[in-house]
Amino acid sequence: MTISEIAKLADVSPATVSRYLNNGYLSEDKKERIRQVIEETGYQPSVQAQMLRSKKSKLLGLVVPSLDNESTTKIITVASRLLQEQGYDILIHITDNDSAKELLAINKLINRVDGILLIAGSLSTENKDAFKNCTVPIVVVGLNIPHVNCVYFEDQKASKELTTYMIKSGKRKIAYLGLNPKSEATGAARYDGYRQALGDNSVTLDPKLIRIVSDSMEAGYECVKDLLLKVAGLDGIFCATDAIAAGALEYIEEKVKTIKNNILITAIRQSPISDALKDSLITAAYHYEESGKLAAELLIARCNNPKETPVQIPVSYSCYY
Repeated sequence: MTISEIAKLADVSPATVSRYLNNGYLSEDKKERIRQVIEETGYQPSVQAQMLRSKKSKLLGLVVPSLDNESTTKIITVASRLLQEQGYDILIHITDNDSAKELLAINKLINRVDGILLIAGSLSTENKDAFKNCTVPIVVVGLNIPHVNCVYFEDQKASKELTTYMIKSGKRKIAYLGLNPKSEATGAARYDGYRQALGDNSVTLDPKLIRIVSDSMEAGYECVKDLLLKVAGLDGIFCATDAIAAGALEYIEEKVKTIKNNILITAIRQSPISDALKDSLITAAYHYEESGKLAAELLIARCNNPKETPVQIPVSYSCYY
């Protein structure tokens, strides 16, 4: 079945059928006649022919640090569904939080896809330059990068709000259990929010209370064990993730139950752990599904209008006290 045959059966011109297949303007009467013929004949447009005409592959690249993180899963589930609803197929590259692998994935995808959605991991200056100079539309999720289309989380604002809450609750010796500052969002930005909250409320920053740990319960457990041995009067702990917070709470509940109610613990929510600890933990939760939706919509818009000025869109969060 060809476009000319469809046109003859629908009593329209081949150009009208072509406009229909490419979502061009047509009267409702002509649309309905063509739709009925296509439905009755089971006609399927040639994907290769469409690609040659439009110079688009209808493929998008999805670059992610890993698939074993709940926040990443929520983002890509929503984004993938919306992109597929728009007729795109998706190629996934996993970078293992390696900036070199991330750069390699971008370079591999550029000549194959119409656009790239990238969930930020550990970024280098070279990677940021690659985003700015990418020859296909790219949307970065998780970081606010000037001159790049981004959907980002307000890590600094969220950590500042949680730390400020502890200070307003009367806490003064507040430890920071954070991630590697080379990770700009989960590391550097969350530390900056903690530091700013102390400064804004005239609380002295004590280097002995700053610990950089891995994102695990075991790390939180061991770190709080060490802190309580070395620091007298600890009354607050900000944890970069709820996994770290879970470990901290476990040690306190097991070993030093007498001080449990005197230490206030806050964390950025990233997993279902927070649900189990909701009576013992104060959290800030990002709206990951919203970020996936916004990122997909922005990427589709940029694929349709690649010369539009890049925008940076913040994603809201909610605090649970």
